[in-house]
Amino acid sequence: MRTSLACLPLVLAVALQSGCGGSSPAPATSAAPGQIVGTALISYQHPDMPVPALGPVRAPVRVQALSGPSAGTVVARTKPDTHGRFALSLPPGTYRVCLMSGKIPYGGDGAATVTVGPGQVTRVTLTILGL
Repeated sequence: MRTSLACLPLVLAVALQSGCGGSSPAPATSAAPGQIVGTALISYQHPDMPVPALGPVRAPVRVQALSGPSAGTVVARTKPDTHGRFALSLPPGTYRVCLMSGKIPYGGDGAATVTVGPGQVTRVTLTILGL
């Protein structure tokens, strides 16, 4: 029994040097993520108003970022705050960012194509037409 206990420090040292139970090598780092920071607005137009009024979207909408072929894969989503502000943290790349109501995307200015750079902030304003 004493002989096997005396060998224990040697066995542990060999195991740790060979990678058993030790820390694994750090994964290769990719480019730092960037951010899309924006505002979701609704534009109210009335025939008696010469200029449309803008305000934060208060309807139950969400913001989605899509990528891939034909920008069909949802990679991030969030909800705007009460002031219409939102932020998404994404890897560098090009994304289609749009306001969604349920499963229906808003078109026009409620969507935009944006490019995110490593460690950069890309700003966007998405505006939908209200009634």
